Amino acid sequence: MNQATFKTRLHYGVFVVCAFILYPSFLPATAVLKNDLLKLEAVALIEEIGKELQEKTGVYAYVIATNEHFPPRFNLVSYSKKYENSMHKPYVVYIFAPYAAITEKSEARGRVGIIPSSKELKAMYHYEDVRDAGINIVAIKDSNTDEDKFNIGVLQAYSVLSDHIAESKGVTLTKTIPDEMGTMVRVLRVIIYSGTAVLFWIFVIRPYWRKKEMENNKKTYWPHMIVGFLVLALTLSYWTVKSASSLPVQEVNDYMMKYQQADIYINDILEKKSAFDALYTIEAKGIQTMAMSDNIHSKLPQPEVVKLLQGKNRFRYRVQTKEGKTVEDAHVSFLLTRPHTRVDDVMIENVPFHDGAYTVNIDIQKEGRYTLQLRVEIDENTIGYLKLPAYLKP
Repeated sequence: MNQATFKTRLHYGVFVVCAFILYPSFLPATAVLKNDLLKLEAVALIEEIGKELQEKTGVYAYVIATNEHFPPRFNLVSYSKKYENSMHKPYVVYIFAPYAAITEKSEARGRVGIIPSSKELKAMYHYEDVRDAGINIVAIKDSNTDEDKFNIGVLQAYSVLSDHIAESKGVTLTKTIPDEMGTMVRVLRVIIYSGTAVLFWIFVIRPYWRKKEMENNKKTYWPHMIVGFLVLALTLSYWTVKSASSLPVQEVNDYMMKYQQADIYINDILEKKSAFDALYTIEAKGIQTMAMSDNIHSKLPQPEVVKLLQGKNRFRYRVQTKEGKTVEDAHVSFLLTRPHTRVDDVMIENVPFHDGAYTVNIDIQKEGRYTLQLRVEIDENTIGYLKLPAYLKP
């Protein structure tokens, strides 16, 4: 072997070794390692959160969303190792397996795994909070499909995990989603624990104390102080729940759905709305409008709003093609809501078609600002919306 050939092979060997060592650095920066369940919109949001987390903390958070039917006691840690060549350290992996068996006898299915690359990273988040963030959504019995709940649950859990890691590093993420469900659950736990303490006082401590008081023939006031503190705790818990449930921006948005769903499916929503706007129009008929003058200090022009009547109100909506033909067989939904509370919300799932228009009859008693929202579905790919501000004078 001559010297030139030897040098060439030596250089090639060094290149191969360096490429092997540095290979993980050139891996594509993807947060979702396996996806059998998530829609593209959910994946895009997870990627955004993961990218921000990595840039601000140096920690990589990954997701494995699998539809595999794991047997009972299946080792999720060993399962995650098969993806280790696709991950950077330090990392944490969130595994969502809704079809995994829990025990041989139980018919219930679903497991969650949160696997960090080190003990130091494990200390950066609360396992129970991350686990419950997803499970609380998936376990809800409502009209949402399992697919929707899987998407929202995984996104919410990943968001909470990222927030915990960022908080431990002293930074704040802007792409994550607030965990309102977790807040509500914690508040309800406080109420339950407080109620249990009251019952314990009534049936255990109080009888014992009265017995002792009769024996000693003395008066003592410390039990009354305990009861007072318990009542105060219950009152504050109730107030917290009531305040939290009155925040509309955390539940409903312009598309008449929960904001988590709107975030996930926003591309689909806009695409279907664009298809509707290209072919159809929505017009509110026979309404009276009024000029608003309650904010005299604003320099911005205030648009006219629908004038509401105290008592019975009727709203008529005409859906037409661009050629002027009335659409009579659309699926139309109506929502009456207010800008700062959901207490007075009225939802009509199926608005009837009558005398050439979709007609809503509704009773309104409280004065103030309202919003009239209409959703018109021609088919699953063509959906339009109309939103009108309204006002009922005092």
